[in-house]
Amino acid sequence: SQDGHPRAIAVATPLDGVRVHAALLRPPRPAGPPLVMVHGLGVSGASLLPLARLLARDRLVLVPDLPGFGRSHASRAWTTAELAGAVDRLCELRGLGRPVVVAHSYGCHVAVELAARRPGRAAALVLMGPAFHRGGRSSLEQVARLLADAPLEPPGLLLGAMRDYWRAGPRRVVATLRDAMGIRLEDRLPAVGAPVLIMR
Repeated sequence: SQDGHPRAIAVATPLDGVRVHAALLRPPRPAGPPLVMVHGLGVSGASLLPLARLLARDRLVLVPDLPGFGRSHASRAWTTAELAGAVDRLCELRGLGRPVVVAHSYGCHVAVELAARRPGRAAALVLMGPAFHRGGRSSLEQVARLLADAPLEPPGLLLGAMRDYWRAGPRRVVATLRDAMGIRLEDRLPAVGAPVLIMR
């Protein structure tokens, strides 16, 4: 592309009855393991594309829409464990080997479940702003944090997030939120053998 960053190519992978859509960014000469980026609750992989474009200067980057979110339409809400399994299968079907998994917000739950349930799949985890910190596990707390963060986001990303939430639907978002609130990351992290970087 003209700005020196690889263009995102749209790819779709059939997986357990769902066509999982993703953006694939491939640099001319990848250096190091590929990256898989996992988005937060209610939104799609598009929310991570600005960062993905920067990371793709020297790494292959795959940014999927998790089943039920974005363009990956699903008839029911998948549990966090099922979404972790979907990321695992996607890595396998796309031949990514042991990628570094970069996750944001609720996506951190998916990444940790993946690494805990499937040792050896992830070379490392990068957890950006994990959701549901200790002492803040209620739905009301999450809504308050979302409203506090919203003014700090670029307007374009906010509009995209609103579209994504509408597409996912309130039932799926609430079902996923309830499932995730039952998973305490501080209890799951000791089961992860890969290196972990947490960014708050």
